[in-house]
Amino acid sequence: MSLFAIEYFFFALVSNLGLLILVASKSRLEYMKLINSTRKSFVVGILTIVIAFVSYFGFKNRNINDFEGGLDANMQALFFILATFTAIMVMLISISILRKGKSEIYTISGLDVLKESTYLQAFFNRSKSIPSLMLLVINEARAKSSSLKLSIGLILTLSFAVGLQVAYSISSKITDWTELVARLDLASIVDYDLKLSLAINRYAGKSYVIDSTIGIFASDYFFPVIFALFMVGIWFNGTNPKERSVNQHIVLFSVVSLAFVNWIIFVVNAYLFRPRPFENQQINLIFYEATDSSFPSNSLAVLFAISISALIINQRYGILLLCLSAVYGMSRIYVGVHYPLDIFSALILGGIVAVIVWYLGKLIYPIPLAFIKLLRLFFLA
Repeated sequence: MSLFAIEYFFFALVSNLGLLILVASKSRLEYMKLINSTRKSFVVGILTIVIAFVSYFGFKNRNINDFEGGLDANMQALFFILATFTAIMVMLISISILRKGKSEIYTISGLDVLKESTYLQAFFNRSKSIPSLMLLVINEARAKSSSLKLSIGLILTLSFAVGLQVAYSISSKITDWTELVARLDLASIVDYDLKLSLAINRYAGKSYVIDSTIGIFASDYFFPVIFALFMVGIWFNGTNPKERSVNQHIVLFSVVSLAFVNWIIFVVNAYLFRPRPFENQQINLIFYEATDSSFPSNSLAVLFAISISALIINQRYGILLLCLSAVYGMSRIYVGVHYPLDIFSALILGGIVAVIVWYLGKLIYPIPLAFIKLLRLFFLA
């Protein structure tokens, strides 16, 4: 394991710990708090997250290609998930050791148990009944679900996945970008795309402070981690089970959307390759030289998919995330690794996939609902 990977893991771990402290202060989960005072807990949570970001980005250059020691998207996701799980376990077990709640909680379920009892107390108190309750949840989901809607939803989802895999398997030749532009008569659009890129990128290299700041914004580890933290935060956020359930559906739909978006771009790149902007000598590059296709922007498509998944269910969350995605997109153009058309196509793709996943989610709704209920048995939802 590389030093870069270890540093990323601890960055994600400390960020998650700060986030959990922050969320605990707002969600009234008394036995998820390391500090009894709500105000102090809020301040400590914010400071912990800020310290994690400053220490990670403030002293080293983090804009490193995965071929030169950085992490690719899959490894980033894996390390972040491990860090998140570790942070949750550290938080819950530490509080269980340091504090003591009610030993007998029979009527409360899910995360609401942490309003009255510590995690380990609740878990050991109910551990014997968990297997039977799991069967009850599964049977309830079967009884309440419409077999026709569920079958249609599963068939459509499976067909979507199989179609993508087949499309990738039969790809034999990568089309050159200039060939596609000429074939579809897109020269005027591409020319305007370049002019807009130059207008944004022309300031690059003139100010160390601005370049450094925007370079952090454009990093593979800044906004993607913020979005990942957002999903962890809203999973635990909420003052009641209904509010948390809505938030948790946002997370589930977002995760499925980003998975499909990544898959689609993987297939698109098997057919089409667009050179990066920095290969044009007019563009100032202040980032590492990415070797994959510029079109569409993979990272932006993922963030837009998450943003629009949130927007469908919660407009406040969705608008905030769309604004952050726009900042990320502008920063990627500024540093010379994407064209505006790459960003716009990522928005369209992310939006389409998010809507499709939302529609499929309505058809197979008993499955995500049962998944959340099963996690409630382990007091994690």
